[in-house]
Amino acid sequence: MANPKHLSKFKQGVEIWNKWRDERPNIRPDLSGAHLSEMELRGAVLWGANLERADFVAANLEMANLGEANLERAFLADANLEWAILCRANLKRTALWGANLERADLMGADLNSAFLGEANLRRANFLGASLKKADFRGANLKRAENLSVQQISRVKTLYRAQIDPSLMEIIVKDYPHLLIEPEEHP
Repeated sequence: MANPKHLSKFKQGVEIWNKWRDERPNIRPDLSGAHLSEMELRGAVLWGANLERADFVAANLEMANLGEANLERAFLADANLEWAILCRANLKRTALWGANLERADLMGADLNSAFLGEANLRRANFLGASLKKADFRGANLKRAENLSVQQISRVKTLYRAQIDPSLMEIIVKDYPHLLIEPEEHP
């Protein structure tokens, strides 16, 4: 459950929130379970925040700093996370269906069992990200940066995903099961 004081401050807007964060760098905000769908949160500083099970459906988090945030089981379907910083963020079991993560920095992020169906991950940075059992059905992974074969080999599915030809060639040869439609639905 979100800390009422943190949630109240957050709902005052990004400018006031970011100033408050600057003045209190040691506070780890708790916005867990908060309903923040469709909010304009461009550039919000949510570094290290507890956002577990928070609802950010269709929210604009473009250029937001979510580094080291706990987003486990959060709802980010159709959210805009373009250029967002998600370094070392916990995104386990997070719903990112249709989210825009173009150029997002996912360095060291934990995306285990995350659902990224139809997500736009063009030019996203995957350096050191954990993708075990992540569902990328229909996702756009074209020109994804630092996405290794080892990472890809651990995902749940790449069914209908858009992938650069050089990586697709390896997947077809060594991991064709990832391209088959999964029997169960998300």
